[in-house]
Amino acid sequence: MITLEPMGSRIVAKQFDDDKEGSIYIPEHAKRGSLRATVIATGQDCVWVKEGDTILVGRYAKFDVPLRGEEWRDHFILNEEDILTKIHNKEGEYENG
Repeated sequence: MITLEPMGSRIVAKQFDDDKEGSIYIPEHAKRGSLRATVIATGQDCVWVKEGDTILVGRYAKFDVPLRGEEWRDHFILNEEDILTKIHNKEGEYENG
């Protein structure tokens, strides 16, 4: 089995397939600029996010994971500073995928 261990302040995340945030529809033009993802792994220097956090990132701030196989579909790598925001639920806790 292959696992990824990001270095420094890099993050491995998996993009969401859905087009809704709760009951709010995200229009196509908004999805082109950014995407929602779940943090899968973090490097040792990451301070702001942890595994399981839901984040919003710029569509072009990511590097797709170059591994074959269904388990790596929609996974990508990015720098922590390229995260636009964390997404929280109504109770103030982090929204998990």
